[in-house]
Amino acid sequence: MTAARPAQRDVWRTDPATLRDVVLDRDALEDRLGQCPALERIWILCLLDRPQEAITEGRALLSQSKDQFRPLLVLAQAYQRQYSWHEAARLQEEALCLARTRSREALVRRQIGLRLFDEARFREAAQEFEWARDLYRAVGNREHQAHACQQAMHRALELAPPAGCEEFQGHRAEVRSSIGRCPHTSAEQASGRSTKDLETHRPRSTPPSPSSPDSST
Repeated sequence: MTAARPAQRDVWRTDPATLRDVVLDRDALEDRLGQCPALERIWILCLLDRPQEAITEGRALLSQSKDQFRPLLVLAQAYQRQYSWHEAARLQEEALCLARTRSREALVRRQIGLRLFDEARFREAAQEFEWARDLYRAVGNREHQAHACQQAMHRALELAPPAGCEEFQGHRAEVRSSIGRCPHTSAEQASGRSTKDLETHRPRSTPPSPSSPDSST
């Protein structure tokens, strides 16, 4: 999760088929908007399908924050709700560079997996969910998050085409950036490169053993 969220029961839930958070009680979420922290408010705006408001407030929060890790992730979620894969990917990569601990890296990789799932890049999504699961297990006391990543990985693999058939079935098609220029827009996005191009150079560490110690968390 990228922010403290309102109580889940009867208010929102995660659809196990789409892996998206969906609204159950819109009125309760609307009421929550006026009394919650800025980070949670941006997430709720995303959930209420008000992504442009979430982006505006997310940019403002990012510019004011000393620790930009969670603001980057929640702003990426807002762009993801607009199907602006490029900007979401770029913000997630920035958050990954700021992670510094296994628990934070796990959170980013899970969010990257959710974006890849939305892009129908299911096999790549499954790899990120697996990575996040192993990181959560290595940290310890994160069984709920590890289990959620495991379920997401299985769902992605259910939808993944047979190995080697992705290009024929369109699951690896390039996604062109459709958002306008903004202070966060990079030259790569302006040139229309796909999110897969953006992720090619992502630094990846060796996934930890669940039993390995982690002094950084």
